[in-house]
Amino acid sequence: EDVSVEVDISGFVPPRVVQQWFAPNGISYLGEPMEMWGVCIHQTGNTSPSAEAQANVNYMRSDACIQRQASWHATVGLDTIIETIPDDRQAYHGSDGDGPGNAHFYAIEGVMCYPPASPEFRRVMQNHAWYAAAKLHAKGLPLVPIVQDADWSRGVTLAQHNSFARD
Repeated sequence: EDVSVEVDISGFVPPRVVQQWFAPNGISYLGEPMEMWGVCIHQTGNTSPSAEAQANVNYMRSDACIQRQASWHATVGLDTIIETIPDDRQAYHGSDGDGPGNAHFYAIEGVMCYPPASPEFRRVMQNHAWYAAAKLHAKGLPLVPIVQDADWSRGVTLAQHNSFARD
């Protein structure tokens, strides 16, 4: 199902950005340095109504996620963006081992707890677009290096994954 939405940011008020730094744990986050080449867009995959940004950050800290060897740099929600790994450190999100996804792309997870046609879903997509652009701008990078994790894993990982337009 294609749930692509146009992201209109007229009158947009940026969400609150907070830091809850994740300490290296030797499994899912090693703290390895990263030279950022671009942004990799993800969606959390958790459609539970309670799966807002904080719930997904809590999951990243769980043993289950650590054992999956999964981590990401930031989680985008309705009103808040939570940064968890600094933008100069690698996260395990690209399903490409030591490849360029994990080694050089900043991973941004967007929450999926809102129905695709809802105003809340649109707001999360606006926040996602704004944050990706802001992160690239802050690093002096063009908007072109925005990719999806499917670009690294060679497959579509979520039915709704294409809701974020790369154009």
